[in-house]
Amino acid sequence: MRFHNLILLALLLASSLNACAQSIASERVQVAPVEVGLNYNFVHANAPPSQCGCFSLNGGSGTLVVNAAHGLSFVVDLSSSHASHIDATTQNVTLFNALGGVRYSYRTPHRITPYIEALAGDSNEFSNYAYVQRANAFAASGGIGINMVVKRHIGITLLEADYLYSRLPNAGNNQQNDLQIVSGILFRFGPR
Repeated sequence: MRFHNLILLALLLASSLNACAQSIASERVQVAPVEVGLNYNFVHANAPPSQCGCFSLNGGSGTLVVNAAHGLSFVVDLSSSHASHIDATTQNVTLFNALGGVRYSYRTPHRITPYIEALAGDSNEFSNYAYVQRANAFAASGGIGINMVVKRHIGITLLEADYLYSRLPNAGNNQQNDLQIVSGILFRFGPR
């Protein structure tokens, strides 16, 4: 799925805001129809394959969540992470992921909301590594998280842990199996 397709998906989901707000209002636990997250991302990467020349990337992400009825949400996540001087070399890498998918939240009358999500889309790598200087490939992630409402329009993603898979070239099996940890702030829009 290309970046412009994810933008189109986000616009379509946002246009259904009124229908979502009406169905959410009828639920026992009312939630904000739209949430926008600004996050810090930590990625533990495994390259090269079959060994752990593992390294870490740091970055950020923006998340758009359109909540529907019965705990279902539609998610668009745009993230960027960077690492430099990998394995004490001059190699650096920047990853940009554009993913979209669904989330199921276990909504309770309490301020804490656990969730599980599955996303898929596109991963782009920019590197000074001779084998891969610029690459584009399929990516997917699945994970669990916990959000907490602080005030009516403010929340926190306390922790989200994701398995992040991509088909980026790596001079081996062209599969990346990474761990991503996310934490950040949520801005909650719409009636409660």
